[in-house]
Amino acid sequence: MNDKEFLDYKKSKKHPISTCQELSEYFIGRHMCVPVYLTPKFEVDFYCKMHKLEKCEEAIDKLNKYMYSGYLINSKEIKDILKEVK
Repeated sequence: MNDKEFLDYKKSKKHPISTCQELSEYFIGRHMCVPVYLTPKFEVDFYCKMHKLEKCEEAIDKLNKYMYSGYLINSKEIKDILKEVK
């Protein structure tokens, strides 16, 4: 890590990001690699939310696959797919 990168990191650590809204606002209009420091609690929450989002997308894809394949899916199968999300 060079001096500029270290100073950028140090500056970002003074203003940690603690919500998804702050993170979104931080990146609006930035088109280069910029250091960002997340509070430890937010970092864990963020990764958990991303994991849950991925599971939801997989469940939606699975339901869409059934819906467009012409396969008749029953309510038990739907419940099983939705359980995977929780």
